[in-house]
Amino acid sequence: MLEVAVIGAGSAGLVAARHLLANGLKCCIFEATSTMGGAWAASASSSSSSSSINSAPLVSSSTSHPLNNNNNNNDNNNVNNQKMWNGLHTNLSKHTCCFTDFPWSTSSELLLQNSGGSTTASTSTTSTSTSIPTFPSLVDMDNYLHSYAETFIDPLCFNYHCHVTNVVPYCIDPVDPAAAATNNNNKDKDDDDDTTTTSISSEAVVSTTTDTSTTSSSRHGYRVEWTNTETRTRHSRNFDGVVVTTGFFSKPNLPMGFDTTTTTSSSSSTTTTTSPSSSSSSATTRILHSQDYKHHTDFQDQTVAVVGSSFSAFEIAVDVSQSAKRVISIVPSIPWVVPRIVPTHDHVDNNKSNNDNDNDNTIFLPVDLAFYRRTVLAGTKPITTIMTPDMCRQRHEQLQRYFGSRQQDILGIPSDFDTPPKIAISDYYLDLVADGTIQVVHGRVTHVDERGLLHVEKTSPDDTSTAVHVLPINVDTILCCTGYLPQLQSFLDTSILQTLEYDPTDTFAPLTACWDTLHPRLPNLALVGMYRGSYMGVVDLQAQLVAKVFSGKLHLTPAQYEHELDVSRTIRRQQQQQHLRPQFPRFDYIGYMDSLAGTLVMAGEADGTDNDDDNQQQQQQRQQQQLPRANRNVGDVVTPAFYQSHDDTIIESAQNDIANEFVKGRNGSHVPAIVMSALIGSWDFHRTIVHFSTTNNNHQEQVHGTIKYSRPKLDYALYREDGLYRLSEHKSLPVFREYEYVCNGDMLEVYFVETGKRAHLFLSLKFQEQTNDGYWIATSDHLCIKDLYRGKFQIKLDGLKATEVVITYRVKGPSKDYEATTIMTPHK
Repeated sequence: MLEVAVIGAGSAGLVAARHLLANGLKCCIFEATSTMGGAWAASASSSSSSSSINSAPLVSSSTSHPLNNNNNNNDNNNVNNQKMWNGLHTNLSKHTCCFTDFPWSTSSELLLQNSGGSTTASTSTTSTSTSIPTFPSLVDMDNYLHSYAETFIDPLCFNYHCHVTNVVPYCIDPVDPAAAATNNNNKDKDDDDDTTTTSISSEAVVSTTTDTSTTSSSRHGYRVEWTNTETRTRHSRNFDGVVVTTGFFSKPNLPMGFDTTTTTSSSSSTTTTTSPSSSSSSATTRILHSQDYKHHTDFQDQTVAVVGSSFSAFEIAVDVSQSAKRVISIVPSIPWVVPRIVPTHDHVDNNKSNNDNDNDNTIFLPVDLAFYRRTVLAGTKPITTIMTPDMCRQRHEQLQRYFGSRQQDILGIPSDFDTPPKIAISDYYLDLVADGTIQVVHGRVTHVDERGLLHVEKTSPDDTSTAVHVLPINVDTILCCTGYLPQLQSFLDTSILQTLEYDPTDTFAPLTACWDTLHPRLPNLALVGMYRGSYMGVVDLQAQLVAKVFSGKLHLTPAQYEHELDVSRTIRRQQQQQHLRPQFPRFDYIGYMDSLAGTLVMAGEADGTDNDDDNQQQQQQRQQQQLPRANRNVGDVVTPAFYQSHDDTIIESAQNDIANEFVKGRNGSHVPAIVMSALIGSWDFHRTIVHFSTTNNNHQEQVHGTIKYSRPKLDYALYREDGLYRLSEHKSLPVFREYEYVCNGDMLEVYFVETGKRAHLFLSLKFQEQTNDGYWIATSDHLCIKDLYRGKFQIKLDGLKATEVVITYRVKGPSKDYEATTIMTPHK
């Protein structure tokens, strides 16, 4: 029975261990920190701070799962281990952020059991299956992974505070008894050094199923060396196999200008630049990496510069704006800024022109359900690894169709449609740029001078000119959201790195491996989740592939290995072609999932027979086991659930969940949030008031002026109206009013503002229909003492941009009988 070391207890480590155990192998998990979860590990304080994205009750991560059984584990350690910030929500929905055979409903049931199992308890202390937000929080993800581990992995597999320092290959010839005996003696032997050493208990190597023999003529293995960071002792042990799951979130990658002055530790990467002046007013600037950012209150009343144009850069800029005095977003290149809920069409039609205007067919879906839909029948198209200029242009035009008109006015759009598009997902970034809360500087940071002033090589939004500028602003903190560098060289032997053609400076695709997972010249060594942009579904299929190959249940032919090595090298060559380098090396998510699934189903058996030699019955059996098992047709949404092979109820549940998302996308449930963002900015308005009276002969009055929508806080928008009420040809009165707009589920609520504070509710708007000419319509009534206000709100959307708003109030009462119609158009 093979004994396998899994390095890392993040999401990739957990799913690797789960499938190794399920395939009859022993498993020992090494985790350098005090808890599982990896990048998704949350401290207990995380539950107190969540953003307003799809808000729902969160489970405090201080409610420990049985697997987190380290007695010395404490909140301070968790805070140091935590790589994500409090309040973070995933940028993909829970339909994609899950493993193939572990739906969120199962995780919720376990949390309910751990909380005591009562329905009452679940509503106050746990996240039920219905209360998990569409985009889970950091705490939700942490709880999901703990529930997964509790379901599939024996707690004795985990070894915390074990920092792996070296992995060295060895090879044993089974005909040499002396070599075999030496290997067995080394199984539990410690390093010969002057520290106190102990070995891992044999209980830490656990198997859940029966033995499966290997077919290799010689035995390949790896010596794993590690340091226990609690006892400060060094240890080693020989294993038959190793799975590396440490991921890309390793060494912070700081801008070049900061490299020489930056000190980096495992938990922090902080630089302090101080003026040499002895004056008490000398400038001091903190330089932090995004992994050091935990909560916006740590930056109260500071001027903060956020460097980068990624998801983390834009989301941290939004989050820190809640406490910072001033936020400057330094954007080296312009991505497409996409919210979590996006407009799309009901059906995928590859023949439809991008200029077609099918407003009656527009729906709003979670971004991953909109983007990850099949354009061809499953199994009919190989994975796409290279983006041509034509493909780039087509994708840019699709993104421009839905997002460009609004983004163009606020941030600008990418200038070169012949290069691969970059996407940053953020709900509020453009809103806060539009209302001036976030100041954008286009360019790249060069350095911070002795005065604490930031030097930026500024570029125009269209990237046609550059010049170095000094921002005349003393910056208190610079937050560098500039990614990570891989650190495999810190523990993998040189021979392994050379075989993988490893390049530690390559932040795109630093190694060569089949499916980023296996290498034919490294038997019983694998990597899981070791590629940029890793998805949980892909990582799950990688883990299944590794487990079946290690256990001898799956035989890959030399031709398959060589083909996939060629694919890996082709992807890496894009690093040298910057103009055609995509945002992520494995950008074809659906093709990647299908490629891994096809390998799991169609690879030859362990007896060494190739597919061509299989008998007809074996071929038919494999065809019946095809993956994905559902959603294989054009237009179908792809999620991990369709790639599990044994549970039809999971597939049916996933299909029902997706169908419900389409229902919400059509019935206007997502429109309030879309509308509130679309309104941010300045508008010109003209209001006509018609009095229905026999004495006044339908007298009309006019009001005109400007309306500004802003976001003082993320959870509401402030409406401020300044205008002139024309009483006669020669007489006008200034008018002023304020409302607060709040999204409450599928309702857009409008509140009166009195003396600068939110007062009572005025209207509760539910968008239920979209007209043929593109207007979303909502109605609501309000009884004010004896006067009835019938409100009608109409907004026309061009993608995410509002092009016109019409608000009508029909008012009737004992002394009132009039209709007020306000027409709003974007301010010129």
